[in-house]
Amino acid sequence: RLDRLGPDLADGPLTPASLDFGGQVKLTGYAYGDASGAEELGAPSVPAGDLLWVRLRLRMTAPVDEELKASVFITDDAGHVVGQVDKVLLNNLLHQDSEDWESGTETETYFLVPVVPASAPGEYRLGVAIYDADSLSRLPTPSGEPNDVITVGPVNILPDLSPPSKDVLGLDLVLEQPVTNGLTLLGLANPAGDTLRPGEQASVAFIWRAEQTLTDDYSVSMWAVNAHDAWPRTDPLPLAGIDYPSSHWEAGQVVRGWFDGRVPPELSSGDYTLDVRVTDSDGGLIAEVPLGVLRVQGWPRQFDVPPMKAVVSANFDDQIELLGFDLSGLNEGSSVVDVMLY
Repeated sequence: RLDRLGPDLADGPLTPASLDFGGQVKLTGYAYGDASGAEELGAPSVPAGDLLWVRLRLRMTAPVDEELKASVFITDDAGHVVGQVDKVLLNNLLHQDSEDWESGTETETYFLVPVVPASAPGEYRLGVAIYDADSLSRLPTPSGEPNDVITVGPVNILPDLSPPSKDVLGLDLVLEQPVTNGLTLLGLANPAGDTLRPGEQASVAFIWRAEQTLTDDYSVSMWAVNAHDAWPRTDPLPLAGIDYPSSHWEAGQVVRGWFDGRVPPELSSGDYTLDVRVTDSDGGLIAEVPLGVLRVQGWPRQFDVPPMKAVVSANFDDQIELLGFDLSGLNEGSSVVDVMLY
């Protein structure tokens, strides 16, 4: 990309906004668009494996004692992050960190957000969070915004301008396993690890390559298998989501599909084989690929009642009893209160 002329992010109007972060910082304007050169500069789209430019105008509404950072990221509907940049908030004119800003100071800051190669084409969301650089605690956002993130707007991710090489896919497990005529499972990214607990959820990304144009809409599921039985960790789902079925893929295209698996709560401690099963649109099994060992470790159990700050003794339908709770963070000047239930 060094041979390209970069976008002039200072040009063009900003979309007005009034989005508050913890009563300390307000987002008063924003703009974003394609920095790859494939689309118009202001188009809210970007090819996978390329860059989205983002321009934010921020105003300090109250003095702060800590250095603040801004996080700008692109997520799908399930919250999987496919692009993220974090940077310290600086006043570009005075070259001051945020703790030196006076109330009312306003500045613009710029980001180039790289999109993960092979991200499935479709609509994603651009989000912004502001957080303490030391504690990493995010400033709270208005009610209804999960994880203290404000969604700025949609981003349309397009297919990669050219098929990405294996070196840039971030594969944690390389497979290069032919699944059926014209479809190869290249590998996995972002596995949760070898050991999980019953009921625990984890996300994994499968990376596929269409060796030719595919005429069927394939689905994939994950299973935990031992010598006696098999337990599904996911329901059968399209390889890269319902919005981009495999029959829409082009020959040579590499596509990343995210899956959120759950260890069955009834699963006993022990070692299992983690399998991937690929089915066709009629539900017929066309391939089963072993991925390795899944180790399930049971949750630790405690039978002695520990000391607690508040005793409740509330019974719920003779099935479970709330003994009491502990609170922390109330006297530490924190905006977050931690609650431990017993």
